[in-house]
Amino acid sequence: MKRALVVAAVTLALAGGGLALALRRAPAGTLLDEPASPFALEPAAPGWRAAFVDGRAALRAMRWLTPRQPGVLVAQAQTQSDRQMVTLLREGAAPLDLQVARPQGVGEGFWRLAKLEDARVQGDGSVLLLYLSGAGTEPSLLLCAAPGEAEARWTFRGAFERMATSGSVAFLYGTKTPVLRLPLAGAGKRPAAREIELPPEAPALDDLLATGAESFLAAAPG
Repeated sequence: MKRALVVAAVTLALAGGGLALALRRAPAGTLLDEPASPFALEPAAPGWRAAFVDGRAALRAMRWLTPRQPGVLVAQAQTQSDRQMVTLLREGAAPLDLQVARPQGVGEGFWRLAKLEDARVQGDGSVLLLYLSGAGTEPSLLLCAAPGEAEARWTFRGAFERMATSGSVAFLYGTKTPVLRLPLAGAGKRPAAREIELPPEAPALDDLLATGAESFLAAAPG
């Protein structure tokens, strides 16, 4: 399957101990006055430059995710005190910061090294966060977080590595795992997944694209 991926050209640079990037798209709108973010944004034609400026945070790791939604870039910062900070940088808007607390039932060992693989902004403003085990020995974690809420709205764990979304449904899958169809639940409700059986000629998947709440296109080796 041929895949074309391009929404924006991004330039990363290290400057003054902070991580800077330029979003190579024309700015849209203006920055809003919102609570202080660990990132500072400033115009840098033809886009914006963002720098991590929180000198109080002793970082363990900083990661930039592969862009999944047009106009949205996601950063994961892990601190030495085991805090998970997620920031969404959106064109022309102030950064959206999520201070993600360790969900109930998730072990400290998993949370300390958890790798944020994907993040998707939903229509109601909440964000789906897909974490993989840093040690590769525990089930993955999908959670729904919202700005200003101290706890995750819900969590779901299982054997999956990637996700694709369509409206109020997420398809969770991996290279050698079943496809799970997960209706996205409301606040306080734990979602239940249904396994979708794949045909014998597609025992593993390379990629998946949701085309509706009940359908998807998939690419398999060979």
